[in-house]
Amino acid sequence: MWEALGGGPGLLPRVSVVARDGALPAVLPVREPARACVSACAPAAAEPGARRAGQADVPEARVDDGAVARPSSANGT
Repeated sequence: MWEALGGGPGLLPRVSVVARDGALPAVLPVREPARACVSACAPAAAEPGARRAGQADVPEARVDDGAVARPSSANGT
């Protein structure tokens, strides 16, 4: 997905994934596409931010299943 959007291969090693069992429960298999989408968006957003801040390197990004999906009981609903 990243290369199809024109992303350079040098940023992908800067993305790590924290997989958590039970996160993103769904009837359809959406976990892997969701991870891929967020993994492509994270460095794409970090790159211009690093440039604006005058940083030579793009910061590392962590994709955490638990951060993008919490059970309803965890958020008070």
